[in-house]
Amino acid sequence: VVGKPNMISPRMQTEHVMFKRNHVEFRPEWNCKSKLDILVMDRISNQSKKLGHGRTLRNRQELAEELQKAAQARNLEADVSIEYFETMTFAEQAAGMKSRDIVVAAHGAGMTNLIFMQKKSLIMEVLPFSHSINLFQLFAKSLGVPYMYSIAPPQRRSVLQCLEYANLNRSKKSEYQKRGIMKHIHEIMAKFDANAESYANADFYDYTGTELTAAQEAWNLHREKSSVLDFVAACMRQQDFFVDPKKVAETVLEYYRLSCMGDGQSQLKDSRIQIWEGGGLSHPVCRITNVFIEGGAGENGTRVHIPGKLKNIYTEHEIQSVCGISQQIVFYDEDEHAKTMTPGDLIRSSDRLHLPLDYTSK
Repeated sequence: VVGKPNMISPRMQTEHVMFKRNHVEFRPEWNCKSKLDILVMDRISNQSKKLGHGRTLRNRQELAEELQKAAQARNLEADVSIEYFETMTFAEQAAGMKSRDIVVAAHGAGMTNLIFMQKKSLIMEVLPFSHSINLFQLFAKSLGVPYMYSIAPPQRRSVLQCLEYANLNRSKKSEYQKRGIMKHIHEIMAKFDANAESYANADFYDYTGTELTAAQEAWNLHREKSSVLDFVAACMRQQDFFVDPKKVAETVLEYYRLSCMGDGQSQLKDSRIQIWEGGGLSHPVCRITNVFIEGGAGENGTRVHIPGKLKNIYTEHEIQSVCGISQQIVFYDEDEHAKTMTPGDLIRSSDRLHLPLDYTSK
């Protein structure tokens, strides 16, 4: 089922004998409520296998606390729990997912339990760096369950230890073989370090979203082919997770809030462009509200969507020049866009502030 998410039969959610035998009853489509049930689904570490550090959420307690704070900031009550499904029965796992409004889960086979979630509840998958795959994204889409992901920061030490153990320590090797293996490990780690540098320069929403981008998939090394090394994919997958607890919490709670508002248009701020010049500024400072970033393909590259009414104030060339935008600008109609805007779109809208590197203020 997981391997072919686009072939899932709609009958699976109600008629499969496996569910009936375990007395699994499906709840109706998710409804907004004032008290949330939020799950942080962690994994029991398999560090004893010596293949990485086990894919556990190391700062899970901080994440749970930030989820509680983010709910309170939106005047919502929330029960936040941390659970490990490895110790539960099938029926307990099913019950644990169908009662949740929001789930933040570590990447792994436990994600298949999203089949029991209510439609329109939200699941966020924490993906390991260099092993970002859209398997559960497609699975969730097939089931009508809103999906988000966040790629965890790279854990170099974990990957290196795993590769060395898997390829040097599991069986006896001659010195000549060891030198060859280490050469290949260093080549893999050099690619890993280059990708890690790109990640370090990225913003939170460059590695968090609803659909993996080509730029994020370019960080992946789990498909690296090597005639010498074993367990490359396994070692990439086995990194621990350290999420940004505050930003993850804000993102999933804002999604919930906007989903329940029912009127995306009311959530857009007044569209405006502000440019400050003079007064001790060496270069103009630009701020634009309600900007949407689109990852375009081909020659266009990334496109920047800007409220249409702003083109009556500045030309496209002036906006690009003063606001430091090198990408193609697309002006959108706010009224029309609001009709089709999803909560995910609203989350990703932002204020763009362009501050030159040599900015000085007297």
